[in-house]
This record gives sequence, structure tokens and C-alpha cells, in this order.
Amino acid sequence: MGTTEGIGVEIGRAQAGEVDAIASLVREHAFADDGGGALIPLSRAEIAQLVAAGPFVAAREEGGRLVGCASHVEYDGVAEVRSLVVLPGHRSRGLAARLIDACTEMAASRGYAQAFALVNADAQRVFERVGFTPEEKPPEKLARDCARCPLQGDRCKESAVVLRLSR
Repeated sequence: MGTTEGIGVEIGRAQAGEVDAIASLVREHAFADDGGGALIPLSRAEIAQLVAAGPFVAAREEGGRLVGCASHVEYDGVAEVRSLVVLPGHRSRGLAARLIDACTEMAASRGYAQAFALVNADAQRVFERVGFTPEEKPPEKLARDCARCPLQGDRCKESAVVLRLSR
């Protein structure tokens, strides 16, 4: 993890002092009953727990302002990249790819053979550029997170992608 060349943004593990900023980013981009949003809703407490455990990464401008984030979560033998957000003024600069790479590097270092993500059509293009390919939605994800999404079932607008990781 390091500085994204040419734009003065550093990618690194999120810090405890960034929990509120991350929670704000996630809340602003969370799925809503009206069909808007692009992320599974997470509470501040869930984000604080993930930041403390280490799998949240942050993109910071010079001066420390948070401009993006993503997390890597593990459960039931599955590694997932989720909560990927890049502020609109910082998109199309490679930050999303760098955040995804940071998460997949963590998954690989922990021995996972693959990482997956549930993505909308816009995010799918980014994930595919870094090597992810379409795949069926994992049942573990459906049972764990999709059940609490306001867009579950027929209203779901996401598809699954997977990346085979090098060990």
C-alpha cells in the first residue's frame, strides 16, 4: 500500500480516528428502500469493529482527508471485498483499483485462494479491470448480508465477481 502516483493519495489501513468519516461515506452510499445506493448498510459499531480488526483500508489525500475506502471481510471460508467507495471528485483516477488491490492482497496474505464481491454494473467494470470475473452469488453472502438489504430478492441490482488469488 502506498501513494497513488500523480494524484497525492495514499492507500493504507484505516485508523480508529477515521471511523466517523468512513461511517459517513458508507451511509451516504448504502442501499435505500427507494432503490438508491450501492452498499450493504453498516452501522458505526460494525465499521469500528472492522477498523479495529484491520481489514478496512482508506484512501487519503495529502493532509489526511478521507476520499475513499474499502474493506476485506472473511467468513465461512470466504473472502469478500466490500464497502468500496471513492468520492466523485476522485473517481477515474485508479483509486478504486488500488483499494481493491489492497483488500485482495490482505486476503491472499491470509491464505485465501479467491476473493469475491457483489457489485453493480458500474463497479463490475472496475473489478473486471483488476481481474475479477463474473460468478454465481455465494450462498454464504446471501445468508449473511443480503437478508438485511432493503433491495433483497427481485429488487437486487448486484452480481457476483471473483478473483483467483496467487499464493
